[in-house]
Amino acid sequence: MTATIRTATPADDPALAALWRRCFDAPQIADLHALDPDRHRHTFVAQSAEGRGSTRSSSTYRG
Repeated sequence: MTATIRTATPADDPALAALWRRCFDAPQIADLHALDPDRHRHTFVAQSAEGRGSTRSSSTYRG
């Protein structure tokens, strides 16, 4: 599988929330992420070749 690594955009928010719901027993994660004004710049996504809605992983950092 080929994936593109890029920073998140507001359009990724629903896919990120869905991914985190599947991976973590912590429903507050999306709400906490929304509090960071630089969240999209701090969040990387691995998107598969299928395109929109196919986010496979994410990583967030605080600089």
